[in-house]
Amino acid sequence: MPSLNHLVAYRKRQAEDEEAQETPILDEPVEEAAPEPEPEPEPRKKPISKRRARRRLSKMPSATAPISRAAVVRKLRSARLSAATRRRRRLVLLCVLTVLLGGFAFYAARQADSLRGGAAARNTALTDAIQTSELKGRVLQEVSTLFSYDYTDPTRGDEAAKSMLTGKAVGQYAQLIGTVKQQGPVQKLVLTTSATTSAVELLQHGRARVLIFADQRNTRATTKDTTYAAAMLAVDVVKQHGSWVIDNLDTLG
Repeated sequence: MPSLNHLVAYRKRQAEDEEAQETPILDEPVEEAAPEPEPEPEPRKKPISKRRARRRLSKMPSATAPISRAAVVRKLRSARLSAATRRRRRLVLLCVLTVLLGGFAFYAARQADSLRGGAAARNTALTDAIQTSELKGRVLQEVSTLFSYDYTDPTRGDEAAKSMLTGKAVGQYAQLIGTVKQQGPVQKLVLTTSATTSAVELLQHGRARVLIFADQRNTRATTKDTTYAAAMLAVDVVKQHGSWVIDNLDTLG
């Protein structure tokens, strides 16, 4: 039979085995995080010497820095000189402008006088009242005759046109009076033109331009209706064989 000592030893071994089985397996080792690097210390600024500090302060502008009396006098004298210089420049500029304007006015007056004198010398209508009056009377009579029509004597205007018109005025007159001639016999028209006012615009070297204002009365014998109208013509005339004849007709209204 086993002895007591053997039993005690067996029990002790059995307890150690059970304790070994119950002992938990150790976890794997965990790597520790690397420690954060410590910030490098800022470099220390080099101290400024007192001489350099005074030099920097002397260069900085100071609003309260005292101004010497001499500096104030210099500034006032400079301001006075600048104002005087500006006044002198303005005065010189005004003098130059005055001279230029005066010269231009004199030149313009001379040119206007020469133009007026030249126009008056060339335009006889401004100097020869007798010839101008004769021309106006002649043209008034011609216009009154040419632009009057009577259905009882339809060829009277054509006969007058032969001696009073020349050049392109012949065709212009035929176009202006053509409608009246067409409607005259049917409507028994009587057209009376009275040239009342004239103005000679130009008269020189046997040529002239005359403005004519005329009143017209148109009567239709078929209906006994009468209408009135005003007409304005610009007539160019030329002197041929001692008589003024019309060579151009412009209707102005």
